[in-house]
Amino acid sequence: MNSARSIFDNLDKEKYDISIIYYNPALEPYQISPIQIYSNTPLDFDFKLKGSKSKLSKEKFKTFLSNIDIAIPAIHGIFGEDGQLQKILEKHNVRYTGSGPEACYNTSDKYICQKILKDNGFFTVPNWILKKGDTPPSLPRGEYVIKPLHGGSSIGVHYFNSPEELKNKLIQVFIHEEESIIEPLCIGKEFTIIVLENEDGEPVSLIPTEIEFGQDRFFDYRKKYLASTDTRYHTPARYDKETTDLIRKEAARAFKCLGMKDFGRIDGWIMPDGKIWFSDVNAISGMEQNSFLFQQAALLGLSHGQLIDFIINKKITPKNADKNKRELIPVIFGGETAERQISVVSGTNVWIKLRSSKKYLPVPLIQTRQNEIYEIPQFLCLHHTVEEIEEKIEFFKKKGNFEKIIKLAEPILKSLKINPKDLQEKLFIPVKTNLAEIEKKYKFLFLGLHGGAGEDGTIQKQLDDIKLPYNGPGPASSRLCMDKFETGKVIEKANIRGVTVAKKVLLDLSGNVDDLWEKINKCGIRMPLIIKPRGDGCSAGVIKIVSFDQFRRAVDYFKSDHKFIPENAIHENHGKIELPHNKIKEILIEEYIKTDKVNLENLKIDWKRVNNMIEVTVGVIGPKND
Repeated sequence: MNSARSIFDNLDKEKYDISIIYYNPALEPYQISPIQIYSNTPLDFDFKLKGSKSKLSKEKFKTFLSNIDIAIPAIHGIFGEDGQLQKILEKHNVRYTGSGPEACYNTSDKYICQKILKDNGFFTVPNWILKKGDTPPSLPRGEYVIKPLHGGSSIGVHYFNSPEELKNKLIQVFIHEEESIIEPLCIGKEFTIIVLENEDGEPVSLIPTEIEFGQDRFFDYRKKYLASTDTRYHTPARYDKETTDLIRKEAARAFKCLGMKDFGRIDGWIMPDGKIWFSDVNAISGMEQNSFLFQQAALLGLSHGQLIDFIINKKITPKNADKNKRELIPVIFGGETAERQISVVSGTNVWIKLRSSKKYLPVPLIQTRQNEIYEIPQFLCLHHTVEEIEEKIEFFKKKGNFEKIIKLAEPILKSLKINPKDLQEKLFIPVKTNLAEIEKKYKFLFLGLHGGAGEDGTIQKQLDDIKLPYNGPGPASSRLCMDKFETGKVIEKANIRGVTVAKKVLLDLSGNVDDLWEKINKCGIRMPLIIKPRGDGCSAGVIKIVSFDQFRRAVDYFKSDHKFIPENAIHENHGKIELPHNKIKEILIEEYIKTDKVNLENLKIDWKRVNNMIEVTVGVIGPKND
């Protein structure tokens, strides 16, 4: 879904007439509208499309396919990457992007892929196939990884170091498919690299990304796709020239040996002895907005739209001739709060949407954790965290690094037959700025900052003082909405019919924990209850508790200098909880609102009554200053 949204957002609407086909889990095709592609999950699609007229019969689908010039497969995993979809398109003589059925099948089957690589002289590691119901193989003592045979996106991947631990993992692995592959747990340096095919049919490797782990070296789905400081992505990889050249050369050779076309992503390892092992080959690389595909292309100066153009036509559209006619709109994101990574996602999403506008041309700005503001190139926008962007700023500041990247990019662009003058998003060294300079250069500032000074009225007051217009409410309203306690009082005082607020009590953390607990008991709030900071948002520091012991542990974390509460530190039913960046002085205790349990099962709403309440969220758009 994220890939499809990203492709749709970045295709040139003047150049292409775009249709969107959605396949449900039963592999039934639907023609959907652009609005529907922004639903939250595939389950949203399945429920909303149930019984709709957008479902395509075999005849309608055949007619649809006969009227299109090219298809862009964006289905990951089984059906999309194993050649089934490609066979359907070829049956109807439809041109499409990406590899053909045979290459897709061979790369999606991890066992076959490794065999082909081994037969072509590549280094591989031992592996074992395990089917559901089979007796697990007898393995030498050591650490191992087990994963679905055809799956991707690090879904269903588990590691184990004993037969007993393997038995416990099998149920979780076989949820996804009935075949799996076991490999030794690799110790080395992990990387991923994009390979593009030029108009002569020759593979050209881009500049690889090094994947650096924190304490947990296991690269699972969450680490791969959700913003986290537990994992760092270094593009370009921090390898010497000989190693980088070897990865690029061998990746291009693997691409050709496997019969791949147009583009692909190859994941691999540098082993302790210097050998290269390609562990996973992806015929359809992830294409979400900050994916490795777009990030590595951005290092060359290619915009998202230009890269898609290249994949389709092996040529790119030159940079915009009307650049000076479009109003420049700076978009600021980042910051130092617990919500800074969400801010990066929001800010880059706004930047991407404005990028395709005929009226506006966005200028990305990052606010660092030290409250410095930098104008940054597209390449930096595609990093996952504020910390990564800050590291790249320092990287570019270091003498010689910018020139080194330009030198690396030149032969790649030449092999792809791309004229550097046509690049839409040329790389540049980040430029430090401030609000006063922004006011002099631009007519408007789009705020994409979350939490802290970005939402509590601080930056709004500064912008009002220098008379620079911005989006969102003014200082007073912003300050009020960031204060959960005062917000509740205002809503309660408004006496809106049918609207109430949760029972709450404000606690000063300078007090003794026993006295705080007694105050909670006196106000009549019963268990379970919710603890949250008075300010900040995005669920920072929010936790449900059911006992005094859990309350005491939570308060200890709130009083400490910890940046987050580790998983299961308060009780067994919570994950990692980010804490506000600033010292917490007051916490809010609220009653826990039990809602009805509403689930989708077999595309039907299963509604179990609890107290006739459900949770909703509403967006409101109104005139400025109204």
